[in-house]
Amino acid sequence: MTLKASGNLQGAGRVDVQFRVPLDAPEFDMTFQGTLGAMPATALNSFIEEVLPLRIARGDLVEIGFRARVQRGVARGTITPRFNDLSLSVTERGSEGILGGSGFVGGVARSLVSFAANRWMVRTNNPANAVTPARTGTIRHRFSPDETLHGFLWASVRDGLLQVVSK
Repeated sequence: MTLKASGNLQGAGRVDVQFRVPLDAPEFDMTFQGTLGAMPATALNSFIEEVLPLRIARGDLVEIGFRARVQRGVARGTITPRFNDLSLSVTERGSEGILGGSGFVGGVARSLVSFAANRWMVRTNNPANAVTPARTGTIRHRFSPDETLHGFLWASVRDGLLQVVSK
């Protein structure tokens, strides 16, 4: 069975996806691929803030392309996000210790960690310049029985995205 779908993600970027599922497969097997078009990167915050104590402070997505094959419940593939001027900030929600504290001290700590992360840990642009190719992340995620299909797909692409965004 092949399912193709298109729409707008967060009302900001066009997404086109395709799923192929063998109807007679004895295991959890399928393929999925797609693209997400240009949009402000901050529109992804509703997804990111649910799983990480971070938010995108600024940046633009040029495009994200992904392709994966799922065999026996393990997704393997690649994801190539192209983005410009990316910057992250640490959030109080989900943070622990001093970073999770409210008030002046917690705010200063989050600001300092955000600055350091953006300076030394976060890739600002992918590709880095007009001459170099864009970096590609690896999709490798095993299905867990407590995951929904939506959760499985998000976890599959999330880890590959983090590989590219991290320096």
